[in-house]
Amino acid sequence: MDDTALSEHISSTIQAFHKQLGPRLGDALSTLLAGSGANAASDPSRYLHLDAQPMARLPGWVASLPGVDLSDAQVGDLVTSGVLGYLHARVHDDWFDEDIGESGVVMTLATALLGAHCAFAAKAVGTHAPYHALCVERWAEYGEALLAERASWSSGSEPSSYDFDVILGRSRPLLLPAAGALAAGGAWHRLPQIAQAIDTFVRAHQLQDDLADAPADWARSRRTWAACESHHGPVSDPHYCLGTGWLRVTEQARDGLRLAAECARTAGLYMWAQQLDARTAQMAERRDVVIGELGAMLLQGRLPAKHGST
Repeated sequence: MDDTALSEHISSTIQAFHKQLGPRLGDALSTLLAGSGANAASDPSRYLHLDAQPMARLPGWVASLPGVDLSDAQVGDLVTSGVLGYLHARVHDDWFDEDIGESGVVMTLATALLGAHCAFAAKAVGTHAPYHALCVERWAEYGEALLAERASWSSGSEPSSYDFDVILGRSRPLLLPAAGALAAGGAWHRLPQIAQAIDTFVRAHQLQDDLADAPADWARSRRTWAACESHHGPVSDPHYCLGTGWLRVTEQARDGLRLAAECARTAGLYMWAQQLDARTAQMAERRDVVIGELGAMLLQGRLPAKHGST
């Protein structure tokens, strides 16, 4: 299934799901789609955009591996399941991170999206007990990570690398579409190798996102490990974050992306490895943009002398 057909499949499926919702949940989903990176009302290819859905194509790439027997319909359902899972998490992100939405609507819309996510995965995978056990495990880790992140913000303390990895559990369900492809395609034995590539990428991707979000996080006195780590050094001065500290954290993200690309090649996922190479090459450009924003904040006196102070 090519990207055009896959995008249209996702778009038509989500539109059909949208029509199943009542007026209140339907309006809430419309608002979510309009404000999220997954909005594809006028551009279905947006569902496969590298930034919005960096691993959306993985079920298709897994299907191309030797010994994996998967139909286009199964690939389409697994990719759609992944997008619905993303939207489920996005509802939580908007509420937990941005205070967007009313709690009752958030709870019920997230429940509907999670149900659809599971239904499309089950349609493709069938009764594969190890896969369904993995779903329970990964979504439980996701929920625990959400609460850990909220507790970290409430405590006012600087997060450690351990805290970062606990909170990273929010991304654990990203393995599920590829795992579903392995389960449905009769190649479950490949899971450890694929999981290593995905989990390595997820950590680097989150670190990269936290670096890009640092200006906004600093402005809101929000502590992330990436921002705090970039500020540690021989001086407790905001200038440091624009020099050695910032480069050090950027290098961690870059090295993580490179390792993820190596893992993807080892797993035979060469198309994904090429995407990761391109993302690594963009690191310098993204770093310069963020440094420029932080420099402007520094000149305007909007950076604290030490991260988290007011």
